[in-house]
Amino acid sequence: MDIPLDATALSAYAAQTMVSTMVTEGWKEARAWLGRFFSKSSGEGDAELAVIDMSEEQLAEADDADIEVLRRASVRRISSRLEGFLTRNPDALEELRSFLSEHPQASNTYTVGSQNAVATNHGQVFQSGGAQTINQAGRNS
Repeated sequence: MDIPLDATALSAYAAQTMVSTMVTEGWKEARAWLGRFFSKSSGEGDAELAVIDMSEEQLAEADDADIEVLRRASVRRISSRLEGFLTRNPDALEELRSFLSEHPQASNTYTVGSQNAVATNHGQVFQSGGAQTINQAGRNS
C-alpha cells in the first residue's frame, strides 16, 4: 500500500503501524525514532511519548478479552496526537513518510478491509468490527 500524503491519513496509517509494532521486536527501534521525531518540536516530545508509552503499557498488560478494544483505542489516541503534531509541524510530514517507507516491516501492518452482508427472507445480520452473526428463521449460524 502507498503511504498517504495528507496529515489525517498519514496519522491513521502511522498510528496503526506503531500500535502493531508495539508487540514486535521492532518496537524499541520505532520508539527510539519517535523520541527523536517528537523532540524536534519545542517541548512536545515528552507529552507525545507519554501517550504512546501509556498505550504500549496498556496493551502489554491487557488480557485477551480487552486487547482488541485497547488496540483500537490506542490507534485512535495516537492518530489524534500525530495529526495534531503534524498540523503544528507540517515539515515533519515528509520525515514520518520517509521513516515508514524505509521500514517496510513496520508499515506492512496497515490494512483496510470491508465486509458486506445481505439478509434475505426476513433474516437478520448483526455486524460489529470483524464479527458477524447471522440469524435466520430463529437459528444462529
